[in-house]
Amino acid sequence: MKKSIFIGIFSLFFSFSLHALDAHISYATFKSINHSNFIEVYLQVKGNSITFEQVDEIYTAEVAVQLLFMQGDKIVDFDKYILKSPEGLTDIRAGVSLIDMKRLAIPEGEYDLEITLKDLY
Repeated sequence: MKKSIFIGIFSLFFSFSLHALDAHISYATFKSINHSNFIEVYLQVKGNSITFEQVDEIYTAEVAVQLLFMQGDKIVDFDKYILKSPEGLTDIRAGVSLIDMKRLAIPEGEYDLEITLKDLY
């Protein structure tokens, strides 16, 4: 009996710890006419991996996004924002995804890009 309770509690804990956001990330770099450098970061978070909150008949979701551009241990540039679901969602079964694109001017060089996503619900 004790063994089955332990397995049940372990399974419950393990299933919650495996919940992760399913995100696809890509980027492109550009140089403008005046030789400024830009990077565009493209982000898609699959709706079936996000927690939606229902208020009345409307569903909403929010994901905290943090972009860090680093050279070694030094943070060269960053952006931090909340990515929100479209307004007025009444049905989430269709597989709503959150999609975003950020464009940042950044000095020429080699960088490590660190992206952190957090489901806010």
